[in-house]
Amino acid sequence: MKYILILLLGLLLGAGAAVFFLGTPRAKAVPGVAVKTPDPSGDPAATVVVSLSNSFFDGLLGSIFKDLGPPSFQLGNLAQPPAGEIRHAVFQSGCTSTITLAPGDSNAKTQVQFANGKISAPLVFSGTYNLAGNCIQLKGWAQTTIDLSFDASRQTLYGRVNVEGVNLENAGAFAPF
Repeated sequence: MKYILILLLGLLLGAGAAVFFLGTPRAKAVPGVAVKTPDPSGDPAATVVVSLSNSFFDGLLGSIFKDLGPPSFQLGNLAQPPAGEIRHAVFQSGCTSTITLAPGDSNAKTQVQFANGKISAPLVFSGTYNLAGNCIQLKGWAQTTIDLSFDASRQTLYGRVNVEGVNLENAGAFAPF
């Protein structure tokens, strides 16, 4: 019992020191000015308004999943080390460390929603993650919001996806204590 307490104390102190010396990771600022909701008094002259509804994105997502296949994303660099790096055999496996988006499951549906001046998008996913040689199966959904900004000088619309929460099925695999 004494060794477990020392281990936990060491983990807490190590994590605290890492945050103190290295800081917490921060995303770069998105260029441009944040896109705001329309002015209720009306649009100024010579303004072009493009309106997209939820049903447009439902059709777009349906076409992507049906015709192009579910999008997949690589998680970190654990599956394939950079060129010239030697990995110990314990970290090598057939685990791909990828996440694949899904149209939906019994708990949630991948969709885009417009409400209260915000764009939110629940994303259903499944995949695998290589953690110290163990292939962990992931399945669940993430609640995300999308922030848009417009850079007038470049005539470019930027978007940032913010993950507000992740709901994992069988989350006990990540909580060994």
